[in-house]
This record gives sequence, structure tokens and C-alpha cells, in this order.
Amino acid sequence: MRLGIDIGTTSVKGVLVVDGKEIFGAKVVHQAEVQANDNKFNEQCGIKIIESVKYLIKTLCEKVEVDHLSVETVSICCQMHGVILWNAEGEKSNLITWQDGRCNKKFLQELRSYSSLTNCDLHTGYGCASLAWLSANNPIALLKYTFSGTIADYFVYHLCKTNEAIISDHNAESWGFFDSKSKTWDEAPISKANIPLSLLPRVVPAGSIIGNVCSPSFGIAVGSKVYIPIGDLQGSVTTVLKGQPGTVFNYGTAAQITSTHPRPSPDLPPSVRSCLYTSTLDLLTAASLNGGNSVHTLLNLFNSIPGTEVSYDIAMELATSKRDTTLQRVTSSLQHSAA
Repeated sequence: MRLGIDIGTTSVKGVLVVDGKEIFGAKVVHQAEVQANDNKFNEQCGIKIIESVKYLIKTLCEKVEVDHLSVETVSICCQMHGVILWNAEGEKSNLITWQDGRCNKKFLQELRSYSSLTNCDLHTGYGCASLAWLSANNPIALLKYTFSGTIADYFVYHLCKTNEAIISDHNAESWGFFDSKSKTWDEAPISKANIPLSLLPRVVPAGSIIGNVCSPSFGIAVGSKVYIPIGDLQGSVTTVLKGQPGTVFNYGTAAQITSTHPRPSPDLPPSVRSCLYTSTLDLLTAASLNGGNSVHTLLNLFNSIPGTEVSYDIAMELATSKRDTTLQRVTSSLQHSAA
């Protein structure tokens, strides 16, 4: 039996697989958003997310009627780009997510100018951009932390007691300031951005086993092998294509259409980006923000009305029970009124 976990922006999901077939699955909405004074900030509580993962595993344990999941391997994918910082004493920052908007255009242009890479892919919400912003605007905050990683790297640090932060090349690339050819951090711009190189996680290839479950407190049997967490984009594509060439449309918090391409990737327009996938294939992906983000914004609007409370689960239940819509007639009416 194998366990798969997806630590997403909105929820965490888990699945138990035997002989390539799903036998049980579960989902927990973590509601980990942290209210910030600046609306450009987008942060989540890492502890809330990890507690949601524990509850997810407990739910799966109940479904198979065991106290601990006896699995051969644990595979994890997670929301990409985001960064959380922590130290061995248990202190940790909030997770700065991929939706964060604190890095303005001028700041990003300066950061990109530090790199000699022809395709320096760096945007607000990317791990290295967020670390550079903290270094420039709140350097004292960086001093108390020893490690950084994605939320899944933080989870694995505790699950396997690795005593170091480790990141897959998939997720390292999603942070920016990463050389995809050599699969190493681009040290020159990192230094210019005043990001301590020692703070960055060690990079290993996707597909690497990085340790074993060391504590029964997570509900997984001690000794189970744990793979390095990969990006949720690569994870969703792998589920469908099994490492083979093809094209996939994925609809989650955002939406992407993704196609495999033999490495090296060709020159691409700004709307399409290349991501590491397998040893011979890259992913070419075009993304939009009309996935779950739209649902989240709509729910916030509903819940801002006094006396109204609509949860994510209720919204999803209502949506899946509705098979038709009068949207076209509403749109026509609006157009007629505007005329």
C-alpha cells in the first residue's frame, strides 16, 4: 500500500493506492489564511496546514480501520513557489504563498538584472523573490531562521527528522534564481539580493527517497520510505501521463494547460513557461487564475454580507448538484440593460 498527499493552497488531499488502484481518498479544507494589514500580502499558517495533514491521515486510518497507516512509500506534492522559514528550536514564519503580491515591478526588475541566465523566471510570490524582499525590508526576521522550504519540505523535515531543509529540483526551479541546466542555485544573484545561501534548502532530483518516517505522531508507520515532495503541477501531470509524452488540462486553485516537450525547451512567449519534469522531458505550461481563486473571491463577497455564511464545502456541494445554468440569459439581460 502506498500513500499520496497533496498539500494545496486551499485544501490537503490524500489517497491510498494498492497495485496502482485507489482504494480510499480524503480531503480536508485547511482554512489557513492569515489576515494581514497589507492587502498585497498573502500568507498562511503553516501549523494549521500541518495539523490538517495529520487530520487527513487520521481520516484515512479510520477508513481502513487501523491506528497507523502501514505503507511502503509516502509521495507528496504541494503548492509551488511559496516559502516558509523555520529553525531547530521550533520557531517558524508564516508561509508566504505563490499568491503574494508584495514584490512590485521595480523590485522584480532589479532582481532579474542580477542574474546572467537568459530566462530568469522570477515573479512576486516566488520563494527567492520573497526572501529578497524580507532581506531588503525586514532583515532581522531572517536572522532567527536556519532553514527555508516549501510547506511540504517543512512537513517532511518533521516527518523524517532530516535535520536539514531539502527541496526537489521541481520546487527549487519554481522559486527562481535556479539554473535549470545544472540544477543548482544561481549563487551570484542570490548573493546580490542579500539572501544567505546557507538559508536555502539542499536540492535533490525529483523522485529521490530522502528518508523514512521517524515518528508515529503523524499516523504513518515508522520506517515508511518518503519521497522528496514535488510540485503540484508535475504531480497532476504524472497522475495522468505516468511520465509519458502528452497534454493535460488541470483545474485547481488556478488552471493550467500543460504539454510535455523533449529537453531542451524551445524559446517561449511570456505567457508560456517551461518546468522541469523527467530526466528527458520538460513541461510547457500556460496558466490562468480562473480556478479556485474565483470561488474564493466569490465566497468572500457572499460572507461580507451581514447574516450570510457560505462555507467552501457547501459551495462545492451546491455547484456539483447544479447541472444547468441561466448564465446566458442573465448575461443577455445585462447587455440589454447596458444598451
